[in-house]
Amino acid sequence: MSKDLNKLLEQSKTPIKNNIYLIPNTFTEDIHNRIYNEFINSDNWGFLQTSNTNSNEETKFWINILGGYTKKGPSLKYSTFYERILFDMILKHIHPILQTRYNYEIDIIPFEIYVNGQSRGQSGNWHQDATNTDSWTFLYYLNKEWKVPHWDGFTSFADAVDNIYINQYKPNSSVLFNATIWHYGCAPSIYCNNLRMSLAYKLLVVPKGKIDYDGFLKQKKELYLNDMKIKLENV
Repeated sequence: MSKDLNKLLEQSKTPIKNNIYLIPNTFTEDIHNRIYNEFINSDNWGFLQTSNTNSNEETKFWINILGGYTKKGPSLKYSTFYERILFDMILKHIHPILQTRYNYEIDIIPFEIYVNGQSRGQSGNWHQDATNTDSWTFLYYLNKEWKVPHWDGFTSFADAVDNIYINQYKPNSSVLFNATIWHYGCAPSIYCNNLRMSLAYKLLVVPKGKIDYDGFLKQKKELYLNDMKIKLENV
């Protein structure tokens, strides 16, 4: 794996230092419970996800698509909670962090929102979430219980073969990182019977007012409700 990583780092390299931020105790217990219970009982999982898009060679794992500014998957997804309410809570953590990096007022737009699910043997591969340095990823560890280090499930980040940072899976914690950093999510170990779940927000920083996200959500909600109405009429 280190040989493959070396080739990837020859293509591009983003320093780990000053590009990864840890956010412990991200949400209240009530919010954490709501998120966990929703996905541990969800019937919306698809066995479709790979670390690198359209890869037929990589290990697949589970994905639960929630929404975002761009469409991911064949059907329109809309969620007031994940696209607005929870995102506002996330912004309270990350907007002050990212604003200090720019000399102009910014907005942060969630382009993709989804949950990854991994069981034993479903480790990801080294990948970047984007090639634009204005892109960031907010990753939330939503399981209620995780035995570190016995259950693995950590996220690895690298800017050199001999400089790999391992962020342990800690329930109700999150990590904000520049999306151009090479990283991957480790599968649960053989000692773990749980599904490793992580909530991902793929973000883009833009000048304030450039994208009307609230207006977009309003239009999307109307399209979604109309789509649901048509589906019900055809039942």
